Amino acid sequence: MSDRQAIISDMLETTYEVCGRGPEAYDCYGMVVEVCRRMGWPVPRDPLPHWDNPRDLLRIFNEQVRDEEWKRCAVSEGAVAFVPKFAAARHVGIVIAGGILHTQAPVITGGETVSPGGPEWLSLTNLPFARVEYARWDS
Repeated sequence: MSDRQAIISDMLETTYEVCGRGPEAYDCYGMVVEVCRRMGWPVPRDPLPHWDNPRDLLRIFNEQVRDEEWKRCAVSEGAVAFVPKFAAARHVGIVIAGGILHTQAPVITGGETVSPGGPEWLSLTNLPFARVEYARWDS
């Protein structure tokens, strides 16, 4: 099994948790940080201390963009996938082994669970997202 496949397999065994930073549970950004760390890729600065304040999170992200810590790029190994788009991301994943590895909270609509949430690897040829933009951490 390749390093990439081993990392994907390990991460698929985890669960979703708000502010999760491992080793058993991650949120979407925590999973991106952990995969980058394991792969030896540049690790994005983690805004976790500000997770409960959306304005602070947005301010930190905007500062990172302004300071050119994030560079937009084409889809490629190690790129971070921003859903639905870079400047207004609500969700992130990491491009690895020809797909996007991500984790998310369960989706509940009208009291009914429509998606159990948790980690999954999605082939780049079959993404369920209407829009995805990619960038690399460059600091």
